[in-house]
Amino acid sequence: MELGSIDVTTQVIYNRKDARTIYSVADELFEKKPPMERIRTAGYEELLLEFSTDMSYRNTAKRLNRIRHEPDSLSGRTARNIVENQGKAILNVIKLKDEAVFEANGFTKTGKPLKESVIEKNAFTPIAEDDVKKAAAELGIGGDIDFTSYESGENTVNVSMDDVLSKKQASNRPNSPEKGHRKYVSNTVIHVHKAIPRHLIVAGTIAAAMKQLIALVLCAGLVRDNCFVFFTDGAEALHDAIKKMFTFQTYKIILDWHHIEEKLKQRLSSACQNSKIRNEQVDKVRPFLWYGNIDGAIQYLESIPENMLKAPEYIVRLIEYLQRNRTYIPCYALRAELGLRNSSNRGEKANDSVVSHRQKHDGMSWCKSGSLGLAVVTATCLNGDLINWVHNRDVGIELKKQEAV
Repeated sequence: MELGSIDVTTQVIYNRKDARTIYSVADELFEKKPPMERIRTAGYEELLLEFSTDMSYRNTAKRLNRIRHEPDSLSGRTARNIVENQGKAILNVIKLKDEAVFEANGFTKTGKPLKESVIEKNAFTPIAEDDVKKAAAELGIGGDIDFTSYESGENTVNVSMDDVLSKKQASNRPNSPEKGHRKYVSNTVIHVHKAIPRHLIVAGTIAAAMKQLIALVLCAGLVRDNCFVFFTDGAEALHDAIKKMFTFQTYKIILDWHHIEEKLKQRLSSACQNSKIRNEQVDKVRPFLWYGNIDGAIQYLESIPENMLKAPEYIVRLIEYLQRNRTYIPCYALRAELGLRNSSNRGEKANDSVVSHRQKHDGMSWCKSGSLGLAVVTATCLNGDLINWVHNRDVGIELKKQEAV
């Protein structure tokens, strides 16, 4: 129901001697709310949450007031508080459901197996060796190739992970000591994809997001028949979390091609004398990286003449970056030839849909709870759980068959 405000007179039966309430219609029939807060119908709440994921709170309030013909009924600040509280409530429900999944599968509340033998690790199901050899021959790739390291898509779950930053709101305005300094709030977004189904996970920390991911794969029954490929931007915090919390399962980490290409351009832009030299060097180094030849890329970078450079230290930083992520850099060319993913572009799209689209407009800044609350509500909408939430106060933690983001 999306009507305007309705005043309802309720009755109370109480004992006059001790002023004790025996029966209250308001308590029995209506949801309990804090003082001065109105009860919202499911239809009204659905519109409020959905509108807030796509427009400012001020415009959300304006549109809802127009629909309901009550010009001063809802303010932007009230809309913000409602969305933030709903985000917290959704996370609490997810936490309880995750803990129930952990208990049912022999895991601790922190998402770790009680015993190493609880789940038997799977081996990657590789693409047929003959197919890999054929693809390598077509690309002219020779040398030492591990033909068993290319996973079959039928038995693989692709996971994109990233931390998304939004501008942080100064804690004390207008004379806050933070004013004039760049501060950010961070939310971790995970995009889980297996064939058609997908699921978006949002949490305030990497560890909390990983707990949701583990509960998801346990609940969806993906553990015993699948292995996992994580696509990341090279952040050590993400890699450390995967290694620490995914010990019970077989996985591999791949450095997203887009990020490695961007890192190459950024470092050479800082290192080279001008854009012409920079573009020439990018064109020379990129093929080495595309074919996973880290030694060749490093050797070439070390051979760039000093008269072409204005800041050689950035070449050193680029080499250190490649050395640090050597394990996560595959032969992208061969993966592409085999039809395997090289990029976390679906994860980047998820980042934009869940956080950036709404929270990164000019002039916007956020507190931690406000940013996370809105991101959680947005992910709930994108996961197709909004109706379930407003009517049943429940959200699913399993993969759903719907069009991928």
